[in-house]
Amino acid sequence: MIIINMKFKINKKIEPIKKKRKWLPTKIALILLLLALSAYGIKQFINQHEFRTPVVFQNPVPLKEMKLLNPVGTASAEMIVIPNPYNEKSPKGIAWVINKDMFGVQHWGALEELITRESHWNPYAINSSSRACGLGQALPCSKMKCELWNYECQLDWTLSYIQNRYGNPTEALNFHDLKNWY
Repeated sequence: MIIINMKFKINKKIEPIKKKRKWLPTKIALILLLLALSAYGIKQFINQHEFRTPVVFQNPVPLKEMKLLNPVGTASAEMIVIPNPYNEKSPKGIAWVINKDMFGVQHWGALEELITRESHWNPYAINSSSRACGLGQALPCSKMKCELWNYECQLDWTLSYIQNRYGNPTEALNFHDLKNWY
């Protein structure tokens, strides 16, 4: 049996470790910057995505400006008051306003169905086979002259295209029903 006798002598004084704090302000600034960017990103996400909420009549129309569907005195006189049912900053909200101004609300259902079929309201949609892009599926994509993130520009282009080629969204949808493209 072998026994090894080892002795160690430690002469160093043990001093308390002092943390250097010269990077602390930089770390705090970086954390605050990341928090601000996160908050901004969340705000952008909320503004760009549609969140269904109950319709609230925010800007009631004065009674003298309301149009009547049926003349007064008939069995069912109904008044038209059509607020924008979507978040006004969402693609659908912007499309609703542009469509109402260009074609009238009677064509909204057709436009909504057409864009749903083409891109499912995704401004970043790119067709894998044809390479058409955007909400209205412009082909070629360069025809639209818009960035994919700019859905307001895409909607202006899409509704102008529909107006120039078909006259209104209902006729464009009728063509799409026959050909599966528009």
